[in-house]
Amino acid sequence: MTKVFLAALCALAPLANLRAADIEPVEFYLLAALPLGAMFSWRLRRPLAVPRDLFDLARLYGGFLTLAAILAALAWRFHFYAPSGVSWLKTPPIISFVRIVQVAMAATTMIAVAAAVRRSAATADFFARAYAAAGVVSVLYGTASWLAIWYRGAAAAQPELNWFGAQTRWGVIHERGFFVEGGPFGVYVASVIMVAMFRHLVLRRGTNMAFGLVTGVLMLGLLLSRSKAGLCVLVALGLWTLLTAGHLRAHRKAIVLACAALLIAPIVYLNGTITGLANYWNNYRRLELVVLAHPFNGSTVEGRLAALYVAPAMIARHPLAGVGLGNYSELRNSPLYTGDLPPAPGWDAPGLGFFGYAAELGLPLLGFLMFVVWTPVRIAHRRGERGELALALCAFQFFAELFGTPITFYYPYLVAALALGHVLRERGGGEAL
Repeated sequence: MTKVFLAALCALAPLANLRAADIEPVEFYLLAALPLGAMFSWRLRRPLAVPRDLFDLARLYGGFLTLAAILAALAWRFHFYAPSGVSWLKTPPIISFVRIVQVAMAATTMIAVAAAVRRSAATADFFARAYAAAGVVSVLYGTASWLAIWYRGAAAAQPELNWFGAQTRWGVIHERGFFVEGGPFGVYVASVIMVAMFRHLVLRRGTNMAFGLVTGVLMLGLLLSRSKAGLCVLVALGLWTLLTAGHLRAHRKAIVLACAALLIAPIVYLNGTITGLANYWNNYRRLELVVLAHPFNGSTVEGRLAALYVAPAMIARHPLAGVGLGNYSELRNSPLYTGDLPPAPGWDAPGLGFFGYAAELGLPLLGFLMFVVWTPVRIAHRRGERGELALALCAFQFFAELFGTPITFYYPYLVAALALGHVLRERGGGEAL
């Protein structure tokens, strides 16, 4: 049953765009699996052994969600500007409750997976293999869709086109897999690359040929996604890992950094990352002119560019309590925050990572959330873990959410759970409760 649970999680977690009634497949699955698992465990008198470290992590998430619920209740005093035509699950105040349930399920799943991985190396290998396999399937699906658009010449004929696992934006094709856009898909692919490396280099499973083939397919998917966020996550995580590697001397760190730069530079160039970031900066500096020229363009009046103006206005007005978890989209069109920006034509999310959550949670609770998300790294350090890849996987959730991954996405929790379970098995995790 454990393997079925883990395999289903790996298969369903990346299906973020296949929603029914605005609920993801993995959420339907967990809404059924978590209560049933708890019931069967109680009936069979075989409760899942949870180490003290994981129990403390669960308490931290519980504290965060309790405070988020209190602040969300305080936000009911606002006058909301909910977009028309959205699901009832995205209307205030229901959306705050939905977000809290999503994070609660993700954190519970993280604890359960880490506890399962802790029990045996075979479980860790199975989970890593299933996660990598799901990632490869997603990339192959996205690549096939990318090739179909390229072969048909649809990118030039239709600048805005969504075609199965790929899309075009301004004539450029982006692979997106089962995600809504290429950016989030690239971060997911980055997580699969790291899990594949962890399985081969840490767990010592799989042949060199298979590892090379899988890594090549995944790197192709990352390249075709043209995901700036995915590359930023890998680069930032790599730099953090290198700078905190205690066993490497300064000159060795410099050599490793130079080699990494030589490897990543061609991908950054081909991916257009520098150009894309420069365009973001230029558009931000002249946003008023860009809005006047393209007042109905979703990429201009929605998303990160607009959020760089709206989110600071929300933070300035509500620095301590925020506007409530999930309520950025409900207040995005409020004249109190938009200034000269036109209203967003549809559902608008900030996509700014932790900075965007500062507007919803307030600065104190955001600081607590970042502390909670970093806790797997603190646990690993406390247990004496010195392996760079294991620590990097523990930190992946933090860096992914720093660069824009919503805290309601499930796969970063799974990556951290794999690493945390491995560390607790190898280094000891305190007595089980």
